[in-house]
Amino acid sequence: MNKFKKYALILYIIFAVIVLSRAFAHKKEQIAYKDSQGSISYTNPKILKKKCKNGDYNACAHHTELLGWLEKINIDEAYKRYQKYCDLGGGYGCMMIYSSIQGNSDGGYSKKKFNLLEKACQGNDSDGCMRLGNYYFYNAGQTKENIDRAMKYYEKGCEVLEDKMTCVILSQIYTYDTEFVKKSDELSKKYFELAEKFESYDEKNAVIMGTLKY
Repeated sequence: MNKFKKYALILYIIFAVIVLSRAFAHKKEQIAYKDSQGSISYTNPKILKKKCKNGDYNACAHHTELLGWLEKINIDEAYKRYQKYCDLGGGYGCMMIYSSIQGNSDGGYSKKKFNLLEKACQGNDSDGCMRLGNYYFYNAGQTKENIDRAMKYYEKGCEVLEDKMTCVILSQIYTYDTEFVKKSDELSKKYFELAEKFESYDEKNAVIMGTLKY
């Protein structure tokens, strides 16, 4: 075997070892957070970090959640970051705070929780919009003003933020005649088709952790 072939063989072996070691490391370290249906969203943590630096505060909140799952930051630090990003307009940060409060309460609508939902929806978090819609449609009293507010929140969650569940709710609402919303087969079909097209909130916000630096 001549010198060139020896060098080529050595380089090939080195390359093969690097590729195999990276593949093994990825398989070993790839830890997925799944929702109850087993859905996974492949989110590149480097992309989240870059978006955060560029002023995408929802990406900042997602990156904070990722650090929490990896146990890189504790709960208190995560909460501070969520609050910061919520105040800056990141709706997902508001919803993370809301979820922590909701988990330790009676499930009612306190002023603090209601304000968090409003900020979440304003910050383009579809779950915040859907929950506000539910409040005005089912809990605030059946008045035209409340139903109109509910429909606006639902419409933003579905049409603007492309949330599956909110579209399903709208489709169901237009299935029946009610005092303030008239039955519409056309609109019911429209929102049902949008629901089939869009991902659920859990699918969009699931986290996967791989071998990249965070």
